[in-house]
Amino acid sequence: MSRETVTIETIGAKGDGIAHVTGEMVYVPFTAPGDIATIDRQAERGRMAHLDRPSEHRIDPPCTHFGPDRDGCGACGRAETR
Repeated sequence: MSRETVTIETIGAKGDGIAHVTGEMVYVPFTAPGDIATIDRQAERGRMAHLDRPSEHRIDPPCTHFGPDRDGCGACGRAETR
């Protein structure tokens, strides 16, 4: 595992942010295009260790269960808003 700073360029088909590192795509969950993040990388997967500079496209999720530090989305189907 290596720690690297990346810029998220786009979103992949499964919703993960994508950064290019040394010519390889790295998929980082819970990121948005334009985010600059420090990640812990293992092969083509990364885990955000720190959000260094949030993207102007980043918004708060409408569901309190969504996110890496939460219980996780169980696709309950209820629209929870703040």
